[in-house]
Amino acid sequence: MKSWSPAGDAMALVGAAIFAADPARLSSFYGMLLGVRFERKVHEDGRDHRIARIGGTHFEIKATTTPDGERTPDAVAPELAGDVSTIELSFTVPDASASWDYALMLGAMAHESVTHHTWGSFGTVRDPEGNRIGLFSLPQESTDIEEGR
Repeated sequence: MKSWSPAGDAMALVGAAIFAADPARLSSFYGMLLGVRFERKVHEDGRDHRIARIGGTHFEIKATTTPDGERTPDAVAPELAGDVSTIELSFTVPDASASWDYALMLGAMAHESVTHHTWGSFGTVRDPEGNRIGLFSLPQESTDIEEGR
């Protein structure tokens, strides 16, 4: 049974943001890993903000502090975050194994090695600031998901 929402069927994920101590470093990491270009923006309070468009989604990397060192109100306090990543961003890549190895070369930390299944390959790493990233690739002979079947 479908649940009702005032948004109807029009809902879509239009953006995802992560907070970073060093947005320049993290946007460089993701830019190289995913082959995207981040544009630098500056908030009214001087905070660094990086944004890239991946498919129809805005991917943002926001500074956790203002230029004068004040923690931003929307950033998670380090003492609360600990070592646990509460979200995983997953990206479709042409080759999960090659992307996993490349992510490690760029400074990521291994989390779960790539495993191969009939539906595709999937593995996770942690980016240089500890956020969990999933890397997914379809089986070479399958384009069903890409074509929406």
